[in-house]
Amino acid sequence: MISQDEIKKRIIELAPDDIDLIVVFGSQARGTDTEMSDLDIAIGASGLDRNERFDLRLRAISQFEGPQQDVDVVLMQDINWSLKYRIARDGKVLYDRTGNKWAYFV
Repeated sequence: MISQDEIKKRIIELAPDDIDLIVVFGSQARGTDTEMSDLDIAIGASGLDRNERFDLRLRAISQFEGPQQDVDVVLMQDINWSLKYRIARDGKVLYDRTGNKWAYFV
């Protein structure tokens, strides 16, 4: 499994001026991941419009997906409250530009 520092580095390189928040959630954040687990990543990018966020999501997926790794990437601005709750409850913040991660959950 890829390290959390490497996850952060690769995502920030995609849009260094636009990434506000990176959170790993799901089994990797809970410490229950196995070889078969996917990688779940949430990104906050408040300065991007919908099309730019979609493009960022696709580029982030391409950074990690391969024969040994499935990845799910979501943009915080585009997800429902149920998923936001799960990310807030179980997620592990890898990067928080503003120091105010909760702004993405309300």
